[in-house]
Amino acid sequence: MTNVQPDDYRALYDLLGGYFNQDYEDLYGDYEGAVRTAYAESGPDYRREVVADIDRLLGLRLDDESLRAAVARLGCALSLKGWTTPRRFLEALRCAMTGAMPKPAQST
Repeated sequence: MTNVQPDDYRALYDLLGGYFNQDYEDLYGDYEGAVRTAYAESGPDYRREVVADIDRLLGLRLDDESLRAAVARLGCALSLKGWTTPRRFLEALRCAMTGAMPKPAQST
């Protein structure tokens, strides 16, 4: 397992810890509310930094278990069970930070 450190992914760490912490449902209602708020409260430079951090993290090509642990280490308390994989969550978050709004895959 790769040792992902918050200092190496500062923008992503700030986003996940600030908007997807243990209180995110109380504060934003759901994933979409958290992403919309994060997008509205941040500037384009910050969003580019988040996208770059996500790209670097995904570039490590971690397996699902390691990637799930990395996302949690970076401050995310969001249950990822609505997402098919942690990679899909990060890809959706990346897309959202560029202005699109993907939704989690529906469980069957």
